[in-house]
Amino acid sequence: MNDGNNNKEAKGKRVILPSTFPNSPRNMHQKCADAMSIFSHFGLPDLFITFTANPKWQEIVENLKPGEEAIDRPDIVSRVFHLKMNYLLKHITDDGIFGTVIAWVYVIEFQKRGLPHSHILVVLANDYKLKDPESVNATISAEFSQDQETQELVKTFMVHGQCGTDNPKAPCMSEKGCSKHFPKEFCNETILTNGFPKYQRRQCAPVIVRGKKVDNSMVVPYNPYLLKRFNAHINVECCSGLIDSEDEWDKTFSEAIEMEMPHQLRELFVFVCTINNTFDALSVWDKYHIQMAQNFLQEGRSQKEADISALIEIENMLRESEKSLLNFGFNLSSIIDQNVDTIVNVDDVPFEEEVDSRINKLNEQQRTAYDTIMRALNEESNECKCFFVDGPGGSGKTFLYNVLIDKALTLSKSVKTFAFSGIASTLIKGGRTLHSTFKLPLNCDETNKCNLSIEGPDAEPFVFVDLILIDEISMVPKRVLMAIDEYLQDVMGNNMPFGGKVVVLGGDFRQTLPVVPFGSKAEIIDCCVKKSYIWKEFKKLKLTTNMRSEGQIKFNKWLLSIGNGELVDVEIPKNMLSHDLINEVVDSNNSEKGEAAIVTIEFLNTLCPSGLPPHELLLKVGSIVILLRNIQPSMGLCNGTRLIITKLFEHSIECQFTTNDKRIVIPKFKFEPTEQNWPFKFTRIQIPVVPAFAMTINKAQGQSFTRV
Repeated sequence: MNDGNNNKEAKGKRVILPSTFPNSPRNMHQKCADAMSIFSHFGLPDLFITFTANPKWQEIVENLKPGEEAIDRPDIVSRVFHLKMNYLLKHITDDGIFGTVIAWVYVIEFQKRGLPHSHILVVLANDYKLKDPESVNATISAEFSQDQETQELVKTFMVHGQCGTDNPKAPCMSEKGCSKHFPKEFCNETILTNGFPKYQRRQCAPVIVRGKKVDNSMVVPYNPYLLKRFNAHINVECCSGLIDSEDEWDKTFSEAIEMEMPHQLRELFVFVCTINNTFDALSVWDKYHIQMAQNFLQEGRSQKEADISALIEIENMLRESEKSLLNFGFNLSSIIDQNVDTIVNVDDVPFEEEVDSRINKLNEQQRTAYDTIMRALNEESNECKCFFVDGPGGSGKTFLYNVLIDKALTLSKSVKTFAFSGIASTLIKGGRTLHSTFKLPLNCDETNKCNLSIEGPDAEPFVFVDLILIDEISMVPKRVLMAIDEYLQDVMGNNMPFGGKVVVLGGDFRQTLPVVPFGSKAEIIDCCVKKSYIWKEFKKLKLTTNMRSEGQIKFNKWLLSIGNGELVDVEIPKNMLSHDLINEVVDSNNSEKGEAAIVTIEFLNTLCPSGLPPHELLLKVGSIVILLRNIQPSMGLCNGTRLIITKLFEHSIECQFTTNDKRIVIPKFKFEPTEQNWPFKFTRIQIPVVPAFAMTINKAQGQSFTRV
């Protein structure tokens, strides 16, 4: 080959080996892409198995000549390993020793040191997945067996070699210690997390292995059947994906307790419970409950009383997000018995005199709308009670909503208020986002329904609700409103629109309409609620008087004419135009990558889909950021809220609201892109903020000047 490179008289030419040539670079790239496609289609693997050749296998020893060792005959070792490997795959896939297998991928490694070994990833059918500690214990063991034969095999093949201070030059050693994290901690029972599970490793009497005393902390996880069947090192691990681990939350809280006040720690606890249904809240509470209840202890209460007070506050905050500590394994029976009045979430009922004074401030059109809606709220009839308050920006819709809410509360009526965006939901009392309350997917289509039960705790709030108010309806896709209508009909057991509830929609269709990615004007209009079957049931209540610019009749008419599309040519002042937007678009287009044979981690880190923070966040104290998720709308923490960074930690940040002095701690979130144009799936764990000094029109729609 060197002669061909250096001798110009040599014949031939350079060629690129095709993907059909075994073990060529293109062949390896194609196999890697195939493996990623398999897991993209069938889901994440459930088992990770490492199978290493045993040089003392009888089939190898019998074929060695006198004086030869296994290392001298790689041909024999490889052939025997190939046969054993095929037999192992037959046991796993055909015989189903772990259950029904729907997909598997394996790679065989030949290294300069050591023997050939394979890494196998197995995807099990749903009925056989390792979902609980019992199923893991039935498949994987990390202890010395009571069976004498199995124990001898564990001593021979499944004990991690001496390392650490006993052998600092061991291959597994690094600057931080053993790269395999041995010895492991003892654990009386298997604990499953979203990262690496902690297997059952009970304390036991030491046994002698290679002249040293070892215990269960040094045992490599294995399957007893495979160990006895193949007489070799077979490491079997339960893998539930590298998504997020409890270590992340533990590090977040350990940072926060050094710098934050107790009420901020409780808020952080609520945030994590809100964003992560698999959060091990009990373990974190047991570890940090003293710090979370510190202010109550300083008031002279006992630890038990302080814990109860802290849990009451946490429960109240969770209920504002339609969750409870009961969802995370807490036993609240004793707390509820002693503090039932405190636990129950009661709406703040305003004084009737204050409400009446605000009613008197309504203009003529607002008063007409108010009287019409209140008449429907107070009457018992089978007529449709759906209303649409139509008014341009500044016509006093938000003021009318809050008057309706306050008056209904003084009449002991139950009210639920919603908006499509997080920012808009903060402008009306008790506002929630539609998606979070009705458990709707972010991209709602014809097949999606409200992910709520039509009976029990999910349905109870909607059975007794009297008034439902939805603001900024122009942004709501018609499928969302139709899904809510269908759910309320199912809950109430009738075919009346929204189950016969009084429903008030508000908005301005001159403003931003639903977002349809790459949609035409016709597609965007077709997505509006005006194109749904339910729209004809709504009675229109118009507000035309601009309350923000009273006395400027000419200016008001000009604004309406623009919104109504009556002015074709609108001259925009030059100082209001941006000439840098094209450069931003060009930069983003130039940074796009072409189709790659392999989606590398580095490439994934460069992606920044809509709604996701970048992989690398460049922040500093004092910078202004915008929130990308609805964390706690009742506290004003919505998608689009602007915050000022006050402290930076490794796993979280402390921020202050731009509108007041309140400070909160924001942890990392798990993000998954909602865009469907990616040929793969990926997850990003990052703090849900991006640097910003302004917000988009979609996020800002509905704001009043006093709340910007």
